Amino acid sequence: MGIVGGLFVVEALSVIIQVLYFKRTGKRVFLMAPIHHHYEKKGWAEPQIVIRFWIISLDPRADRSGHFESAIAWFRKFW
Repeated sequence: MGIVGGLFVVEALSVIIQVLYFKRTGKRVFLMAPIHHHYEKKGWAEPQIVIRFWIISLDPRADRSGHFESAIAWFRKFW
């Protein structure tokens, strides 16, 4: 449950980061927030984004702090 909920936290944090950074610098961190819209702007299809988020939520390594990047690196090998 914590991992699935973690994705909602990541979505919310991406908005907070985007707003705070834009107010300070006038530049954007992401093409669009929340983070799933950033990937849409990069040309990813919506089903591709949804499936990758599902897989991340099922990856037990994503539950450990500092290992979220390992899950993303694993995806890059295959997609």
